[in-house]
Amino acid sequence: MSALKKTFSKDAIRSEKEIFSELSVLCASPGFIHVIAYLSWRDNIFKFSDDLEVEDVVSQPLSESLCRNEISTLIGLTLRQEIDFTLPKPEVMQSMIDEADALFNELHNSMSLGAMSELDFSRVQEEGFNPFADASMIREPIFYCGDSAYIFQYLDFSEAKYSKDNTWLVENKGYSAQCAKAVIDSMIEIRADKIMSLSESLMQTIPDEWTVLPAFVLTIEEVCDRTHQSKEVVESVMNSFAISLDSRSEEFSSLSNFNIANAYPLINLDENEYLLLQQYNLAEAFYETPFFWFMGDKSYKAEAINHRGEFTE
Repeated sequence: MSALKKTFSKDAIRSEKEIFSELSVLCASPGFIHVIAYLSWRDNIFKFSDDLEVEDVVSQPLSESLCRNEISTLIGLTLRQEIDFTLPKPEVMQSMIDEADALFNELHNSMSLGAMSELDFSRVQEEGFNPFADASMIREPIFYCGDSAYIFQYLDFSEAKYSKDNTWLVENKGYSAQCAKAVIDSMIEIRADKIMSLSESLMQTIPDEWTVLPAFVLTIEEVCDRTHQSKEVVESVMNSFAISLDSRSEEFSSLSNFNIANAYPLINLDENEYLLLQQYNLAEAFYETPFFWFMGDKSYKAEAINHRGEFTE
């Protein structure tokens, strides 16, 4: 705490609202979607040659990386307006990358210092004093906390969590929980294959045309070929967790607001293509989002709550 106060002063750092507003402007820049794809590739993926070793993991500069919630914030802000897919010039793209990194560094400091500046240190030894009773004290730890589960745990538990809801899922969505897991598993595998071959594809283009965005694009045909599920099932699963290009997340005006990019992490580019910028978000959405579909069905709500309780027990 003392080190934080020594390095930053309340007057030297802008408010969270100001920084968030500047991030919003940045995300509306032409071609910013290419920046998000790069940041996801840079900060969500371990780089290695033949086999993944301990050194490959520990050498990743996590302190300099954006966390998953930060990248989700960029996606949510980009979805507030029509996405411009124009590929920026290399120098413009690098400038936007640097600006995103700098703004999130400032945002993190603003959240941390804002909470600390409100803390009355003179009361620390008072009986019953609980600094975390103030919501402002826990916003930063929540936003920057580690992930709740491994990706495979979300996928495996989701299949079990919704197994008793299969009748509703088949009747209303066109697939079972088991089919949904198979499709999502395949999407993640295809995405990994594309990322693995990314270096080779980039070497076949000139630097002015470099972008990692295509590695995050999935097609219905690719998923059908991998899963051997029907096109109708694959399309239904993908659409269930997708937001269309015509949709807008205008309600996402602060970090405290609902971010649709977390609940619906696929972006439907056209009739055949979908953009998946963070695969962890898809696994988490599979675990969390269907329950809210059930809650919207008044005739099924009570049964869904019972199933949720039975799964939890």
